[in-house]
Amino acid sequence: MALPKAAGLVAVIVLLAWGCGVDKNNENPGTPPAAAFSFSPSYPAIGQEVAFSDASTGSPTAWSWDFGDGGSSSLQNPSHAYASSGTRTVRLTVRNSAGSDSASQTVTVAALAASFMFRPFLPAPGRAVQFTDTSLGGATSWTWAFGDGGSSTAENPSHAYAAAGTYEVSLSLASASGTSSTVRTVCVTADAVLPPDRLIDWTPAGIPGGIPGRTTVFRTLTPSNSLAEINTAIADCPSGQAVFLTAGSYSLGSISFGSKSGVTLRGAGPGRTVINSTALDAVASAELSFMEDDGIALNSGFTKGSTSIVLASSPSSLFRAGNLVQITQADDPGALGNPGVGVYHRTGFPGVWGMSKTRNLRFTSRIAGVAGNTITLATPIPYSYSAALGPRAYPLRDGPGPSLCGLESLTIRGGAGTDKALNFSGADRCWIKDVEVSGAIGQIGIVYFRHSSQCEVRRCYVHDARGFPNQDDGYAYFLYYGCSYGLVADSIAYRVGDGVIINGSSANAVLYNLIDEARRAGHAWVDQGVIVNHGPHGIMNLIEGNVTQRFQNDGYHGSTSHSVLFRNAVTGVRAGAVEPRRPVDLCRGSYDHSVVGNVIGDESWSPAYYDMPADPSSVSAVYILGFPGMDSVSMAAYSGVPWDSWAKSTAVPDPDVAGTLLRHGNYDFYHRDVVWDGDIVSHAIPASLFYSSKPAFFGSLAWPPIGPDVPGFVTDIPALARWKAYLSSGNLDDLFGD
Repeated sequence: MALPKAAGLVAVIVLLAWGCGVDKNNENPGTPPAAAFSFSPSYPAIGQEVAFSDASTGSPTAWSWDFGDGGSSSLQNPSHAYASSGTRTVRLTVRNSAGSDSASQTVTVAALAASFMFRPFLPAPGRAVQFTDTSLGGATSWTWAFGDGGSSTAENPSHAYAAAGTYEVSLSLASASGTSSTVRTVCVTADAVLPPDRLIDWTPAGIPGGIPGRTTVFRTLTPSNSLAEINTAIADCPSGQAVFLTAGSYSLGSISFGSKSGVTLRGAGPGRTVINSTALDAVASAELSFMEDDGIALNSGFTKGSTSIVLASSPSSLFRAGNLVQITQADDPGALGNPGVGVYHRTGFPGVWGMSKTRNLRFTSRIAGVAGNTITLATPIPYSYSAALGPRAYPLRDGPGPSLCGLESLTIRGGAGTDKALNFSGADRCWIKDVEVSGAIGQIGIVYFRHSSQCEVRRCYVHDARGFPNQDDGYAYFLYYGCSYGLVADSIAYRVGDGVIINGSSANAVLYNLIDEARRAGHAWVDQGVIVNHGPHGIMNLIEGNVTQRFQNDGYHGSTSHSVLFRNAVTGVRAGAVEPRRPVDLCRGSYDHSVVGNVIGDESWSPAYYDMPADPSSVSAVYILGFPGMDSVSMAAYSGVPWDSWAKSTAVPDPDVAGTLLRHGNYDFYHRDVVWDGDIVSHAIPASLFYSSKPAFFGSLAWPPIGPDVPGFVTDIPALARWKAYLSSGNLDDLFGD
């Protein structure tokens, strides 16, 4: 699972090959060939010649092409035109006297598909907006309507709006193959710092109304009680009550919540109630997943902000109030509205545990009601799905899972085989609060939620992953595929592989956490404290107010989009790390990201670059944009970790990462000043995108704590203030006090 080993291995192989003077033209003729090819253009239209170029190694002597539409060729470098639109799988088989090999790629043929981009993202009244046609299919005429009465027939026009407002801009195309149109919204204002298409209401994240303080204790247990007695107490506990573990040391296998509802397991406090785990998972729920076989197509309701979807056919009994439902659509390189800016996944991506080989833009919610084919959702959809990509809804198999259950006020010490301290799947409004964890492996998460909705991590302390600093993974807080509106807040991660990691999860909020000393085996560089795309395709995640050593999208399993980094202190510092520092790393497939109001770097650092150049040496930079892998020094990951449907260049960083990035009001230590986007008029950065006012847990600390408008730029968040108190006193209570 760890990318650096794979990326590093590829780099070593390449360097060894070059160093030994391997000559491709003098390869061993007794070696079977290895098939590979490229094609151009990346997105052909009907009737357009596509040039296929053999890139095989091993000296093939024969070529057999299958173009996916019945056409074929035996030429080494043929051309082929498609008569109809759609996706075709092209297969090349090469042979020589020693054997044969095959390779496949998909070619998407467009009849005519309208799309466009515009800059600036947030124009002020009177500011010219440049519209750029990015359509597929070879349009011959363009008709623009700018939403204010203005229009144009130019291919790439500009237009200025006289007044503030929201305007629906339409582009209609025509060519010999047909017509196509599309609409996008332009927000004209001098008062905002982020456009509305990059924002959602994140306040549904976490437990609605806050974590309940249950006072009724159903059963009190002591270290003399067995695991079976503890699990029986949880199973028998009435909803809305707690099972209490008194102070002392418990040596236990896996504590099970099963699919209970409304139960809190509470200790006497971290360091007082201590669970010495002897199990793979110290605390777990039933293991539940969403299965594609259960899916039903959607007719309507799959747009941003919607809380009601309509199924195309009658729902099964699994579509019932209280169960979870997940919405997906087909992966597509144009899924976010423009060619090449879309949803990608790693070649060979596994279809296990509810992951999908082909459908990775996913959202999970609780079913609040069912009326005929209409399903009411408890939380709003964070991003509009595309009817053309076949959105479907899946109920949680064998659900509902655990709901309104929590783990509180205790310590978990992992044994030699303990991977996860908490493992909840298919969970609804569950939480972990005031819990200390050490010694867990964390191969796929120490505190781990999967396929869950509105779950919360609050004021926890995860530290010293087993084997640190030579462990392979050691992920502290993990929102794994299909978590939506999750909340990780006011917590600490120390001496782990990664602090907070998000895979294929949407609409989550990561708020005011402290992450320090995150590192993994074989890494000399500064590892990420927060990562939001170790797997495809997370969307609309908010990262606010954290103090962390690095933010990274690692470009391994797939893409992500619409993350917002807001008022974080990203230091670029880890004790013992060597230069170069690269604190904000947005790898390939990181689209429509926004970086606003952050402080990046520290006084000890003078980076060589603001944006790292495309052909770097050992240099430091504030930003790394579009590189294919977390090593961030080469293009090796394009071939070492290939993505399906990738038709862009593999010789340079993904240009659409920088092309869709919004940066505004960040203080960095390259400029040693605040850098504003000259096209955004407002410099009034909100105190928070989550809280409407200073939250109570901040007490007397400054609010907001981080940003270009804060004296000194960075002040203590509560987690950092508690950490300083703990380092001074050595008293664990200082980490969990108000």
